[in-house]
Amino acid sequence: MDSEHLDLMTKTRALIETTRREISQLREEIQSAWNTIDRSQRLLSRTESATHRIARRGQEPRAGQ
Repeated sequence: MDSEHLDLMTKTRALIETTRREISQLREEIQSAWNTIDRSQRLLSRTESATHRIARRGQEPRAGQ
């Protein structure tokens, strides 16, 4: 194996390792985004439930009316 071939293989391995690290970071960022979406949906669901409960209370007839 000549030095040019060895150099090319070394650079290729380094590029592969860099790509693997970048893919790993992207996966972490994607997972973090999904977690944020899940938290937001839970908060919105709670807010909507509370809003509906408050609205229903306002529509219920009160005793003595």
